[in-house]
Amino acid sequence: MDPGGVTNKGISKGFLDELRKLPRYRNLPSDPRSLSDAQIDAIYRTENFDRPQIWRLAQVTGLLADAPQLVEQMFDAGVQHGIDNPGKWLQEALDETLGTDLRSAIKGKLEYDGIVGSGTRKVVEQAVKAGKITEVNDLIVDKRIAYMKALPNYSGNPGWITRAESFRIKPPSP
Repeated sequence: MDPGGVTNKGISKGFLDELRKLPRYRNLPSDPRSLSDAQIDAIYRTENFDRPQIWRLAQVTGLLADAPQLVEQMFDAGVQHGIDNPGKWLQEALDETLGTDLRSAIKGKLEYDGIVGSGTRKVVEQAVKAGKITEVNDLIVDKRIAYMKALPNYSGNPGWITRAESFRIKPPSP
């Protein structure tokens, strides 16, 4: 069972209730099962692709040639885990792989903001040029799996790991 309640094509009741608080979504039905395919597509486009700037990530030179899974994974992870987590995982994976520091001062503490802005995209470009973008992508897969395994409803969702693993470029070493 989805912790967000009744779900239609990945749009949960909980998520829909939050969206309906925003003026542009006020006219959506309260039951996700009543959403049209066009409404679902528009929500995904706006909330999970445009808002986290995934389209800009796709424009990083060489990324789609070397790791096309990364852009798809960022979108998928945003749908499955909320739009902030994938950006944070990307920033963490870049820092761990390249030795950079993409954290920002948030309330007096250094944290990942999850925003795939120009600074994060520049480091993605560095990872592509250094031939390490595959490693970054696969590290995000590992972070997703660790996150899912820590969720209380993990055992009731066996397909989650398979879904995350489908974005891996290189299989993990035995």
